[in-house]
Amino acid sequence: MDNDRKQKRPLSRDFTHEGTVVDLNLETSPKKIRLAKDDDHDVENTHNHQESLGSGSTSSGLAPTTPDGITGDLVMQHRPIHSTLPWTPMTDTLENDVQKLIATRLEEYVQPIYIPPHAKASLQAPDADAVPLMAQVKDFLASDKQVFLVMGDSGAGKSTFNRHLEQELLRAYKPGDPIPLFINLPTIDNPQKELISEHLRTNNFYYDDIQHLRENRQFIVICDSYDESQLTINLHSTNLLNRPGQWDTKMIISCRSTYLSQDYKDRFQPQPPSRYLPPTPHLLQEAVMIPFSRDQIKAYVEQFVQETEVHELSDGQAVWNAKEYMSKLESVPRLMELVRNPFMLTVALKALPAILDGITDVHHIRMTRLSLYHFFIVEWIRLGKLRLLSMKLDPGMTEILEGLLEDGFSSTVIEFLKDVATAIFQEQDGNPVVQFSPRKDATTWKYVFFGPQSEFTLLRESSPLTRAGVQYQFIHASLLEYFFSCRIVDTTSNLNFSKSPLMQVNLIENHAVTGFLAEFAQVDSNFKQRLLQFIEQSKVDFQARQAAANAITILVKAGISFEGTDLRGVRIPGAKLGGGKFDWAQLQGADLTGCNLAWTSLRQADISGANMTDVCLGGSRLDFHHILALEEGSNDQHEFKIALRLEIRGARLSGVIYENVVGLHPFNKILLDHRDGKYEWDMETIQTQSFLDQWATFKTFKEYEREVAFKYPE
Repeated sequence: MDNDRKQKRPLSRDFTHEGTVVDLNLETSPKKIRLAKDDDHDVENTHNHQESLGSGSTSSGLAPTTPDGITGDLVMQHRPIHSTLPWTPMTDTLENDVQKLIATRLEEYVQPIYIPPHAKASLQAPDADAVPLMAQVKDFLASDKQVFLVMGDSGAGKSTFNRHLEQELLRAYKPGDPIPLFINLPTIDNPQKELISEHLRTNNFYYDDIQHLRENRQFIVICDSYDESQLTINLHSTNLLNRPGQWDTKMIISCRSTYLSQDYKDRFQPQPPSRYLPPTPHLLQEAVMIPFSRDQIKAYVEQFVQETEVHELSDGQAVWNAKEYMSKLESVPRLMELVRNPFMLTVALKALPAILDGITDVHHIRMTRLSLYHFFIVEWIRLGKLRLLSMKLDPGMTEILEGLLEDGFSSTVIEFLKDVATAIFQEQDGNPVVQFSPRKDATTWKYVFFGPQSEFTLLRESSPLTRAGVQYQFIHASLLEYFFSCRIVDTTSNLNFSKSPLMQVNLIENHAVTGFLAEFAQVDSNFKQRLLQFIEQSKVDFQARQAAANAITILVKAGISFEGTDLRGVRIPGAKLGGGKFDWAQLQGADLTGCNLAWTSLRQADISGANMTDVCLGGSRLDFHHILALEEGSNDQHEFKIALRLEIRGARLSGVIYENVVGLHPFNKILLDHRDGKYEWDMETIQTQSFLDQWATFKTFKEYEREVAFKYPE
């Protein structure tokens, strides 16, 4: 390797742009360095670079302004505060490799419909405070922050935004700028340690080149789909990003909001190199994408009607214009609420012509997310079938296609997709990307679905599946979750407990799948009844506890009330019961180990003898009460430590097992055995005078008809 590529640059501490003096603050005497302006670059080299990128570039050496206003000057400004300056020129060969990667990514990019999203600063912030997300990213790149976390619901457009951001940065790139890398996390085998290196190796960079880039260049790393890769680690920390001698990066990472726990910031916030150093929350910036406004929906529709495939959807009939589409969206009850994210809006726009075909009065149509997905899939398969019929197939393939048509083409494809989704969840824990090699996977489950067999080739051709090299996946992760949910509903109907996915897979933390299943439970009384039977089965069958925990989580999410229900002895460990209604329920002897009871209503419920080890009581409303500890005071007064966690007015709690309860006082055990272990509380007289987790003064409560004063001291 030549000397230029071996040279390591000194660390700088501060800089500005446009020729401003830079203070390196080195161990030796302070030095002053001026950043090179645009016209200091090799004009001929820059000109060649611009030609390689095609239209949109200029021969003057100045980067074009992108639609979002990102320019080469701005990218240069994005160097983090610890960047290494001045830039040491790379060898022509390695710089050319970077240029080739950029040109390839730009060539591969297919511009989807794109409406600039808005985002708020945190999950708790009101939507009214949202501002354009791109502006927030630009501010982040120009700051000394290191990680930008983009959150949003499924289908909110996180991946679309990330790809659009990558393209804007690529078009604005000039030699020496931070190198943008879009990394689809589910496709990386070892993101914990080799996040950037593995991505570069995949793009034909060799070891020496990667080491040179690590030591001499900066990167803007756009990490997509943290949730889909099933990660729970801090990638910034495990990859040692921004540590001495390691990758010099700005990380932008996206994740579904529902995938994150209360302590989610620990997964993304840069960690100090030593545990003895203070935490660094100032290095993390967050943004939460908000739903589309009516104006954004309208702008999306106006772009949609210009797409070529819209004319294919019409099947030769007149195509709706933007005004007609908006009229339909606003006329069908609840539809505008369902389509406030880009993916659901796309689904609706493609499915609506089939849904409303022949219907004159749309005001009485009941539209659900399930019905939109169903019609979207049916329409997708119909178009796929038409494409196959228009193709010149060999005699063998033609015969197989005719057989599929006789069996019912649409239903066969749907069953195939259910099987694919189920296998993905059972074999690779829901990771949406399937890596398939015909030679290496000839004896695995993957070969059945992705092998060269003629029948499955035809089924894949008509399916909402996409392929990139050796990687297969659904065109959107929510379709994977939808088809898996459909398979669960199918298998649950036969009451064969042992074969149901509910018995085999823990779905409690999979909010997307349980969300679909909750919607099925709302509209399918048979499925709802089967879920209740799973819960009942757990009373006598220990093996049914996983299915029962899944079932009650789904039913609570569906809004099903358990008021007054006989749940004695049920086994539902780990279930999410938050927001559930269990007033007057009989829960004696129930296994509630690890259950989430936040926001749960348990008025007059009897949970005597229940196992509540590791339950979570946090995050409840202020009128929820629970006694944590009892301390003797003077003059027959008692001081009680109160947590405003759980609504249990009048609940019977004798003999309850409490250990490691999240959200409770860490130094005291709950005194439920006071007076022979029998408490019956009347909490109606309690009035709070302050907020959760603060010291508060309360009035009185009745203990065996005797009023006792208790308080939180100042």
